Amino acid sequence: MTDYPVIWPMGRKMSGFGERLWGLIKVPEPAAYQAFWFPRCRSIHTFGMKAPIDVLGLDQEQRIRQVERHVCPGQVRYFKGCDSVLELASFSPWPLQHWLGQQLIFNRQGVPEHAQFEATDPNYFAIAIAIAGAGLPVDRGRDAGAATGL
Repeated sequence: MTDYPVIWPMGRKMSGFGERLWGLIKVPEPAAYQAFWFPRCRSIHTFGMKAPIDVLGLDQEQRIRQVERHVCPGQVRYFKGCDSVLELASFSPWPLQHWLGQQLIFNRQGVPEHAQFEATDPNYFAIAIAIAGAGLPVDRGRDAGAATGL
């Protein structure tokens, strides 16, 4: 088993109609450790949001295909050739642009024990990046399962 560094320990799958419609509008500003995954989504809007966000466009294998940094409120972005998007806090310290083509690993078992939600909830998971030996901290002892099945 290869260890991959967990980048966002508190990911959430946005699956219901209301969640997808409202997105992060009700979140004042996402924290740096949070990520919001919108499966089967190729465009986003930031109407009604209070803070800018960073957005990643992912293909069916959860590889990063497009990076949009600092998307301000009141804008629309399209992700051609993407299957889903990941919305993040803006001004992320991670080198997102350098990760184009890298695969993200969605891992339910990587959710921290101190999380403020039920770790067995299938809509919550940790997100790692499949770059072994990249000099990033590694979440050892976790199952680095693939994103399929979420």
